[in-house]
Amino acid sequence: MRLAKSHLLVAALLVGIVFALAVASLTGDTAARALQQCRDGIDNDQDTKTDYPADPGCSSRNDNSELGTLQCDNGVNDDNDGLIDYPDDPGCTSPSDNNELGTVQCDDNIDNDADGAKDYPADTLCSSASDNNEADPSCSDTDGGVAPLVQGTASGSYNGQPFSNTDSCQTSTLLKEFYCAGALVSNLTQNCAGNQTTQCLNGACM
Repeated sequence: MRLAKSHLLVAALLVGIVFALAVASLTGDTAARALQQCRDGIDNDQDTKTDYPADPGCSSRNDNSELGTLQCDNGVNDDNDGLIDYPDDPGCTSPSDNNELGTVQCDDNIDNDADGAKDYPADTLCSSASDNNEADPSCSDTDGGVAPLVQGTASGSYNGQPFSNTDSCQTSTLLKEFYCAGALVSNLTQNCAGNQTTQCLNGACM
């Protein structure tokens, strides 16, 4: 009788051990599955796509990294503009884009203004990777500035676009005078009906 009880105790102990191991295995497996980035319901790589199959960086539900191998989804600053992957890098159209370079001048890997530097931040004339002009604005004025007695033309370029503005009469006495304020063009309205002049004619006070 005592032997039978001993056998029962051993059997119960073995069952307990097997049950504990099964629970531990199940708990560990559940925890492991919960850690897989491609099935956790979180946009881990912040590319606006979450989990498999929506995130192109996920090869399966068991993939533990949402980052992929494409340039716009690999966690690497491939074009050296200080910005990484979609949607932070303006050169990326989506996480599936395999080129971080864009089409704007400051992100196209071309020395558009021929100054020996390409793109942001290497070209200091680029304000950001979204800037579409590598060149400085420029302005020159044929009459030397604010000179209402002489008709002049202020011309140059801004954001890569040329401009040319000539002094002109707005009325018989009011002159619109263009001039350069540094590298930018500006203008003011001058009243020609004063002590020295009486009228505006051909873009100048007479």
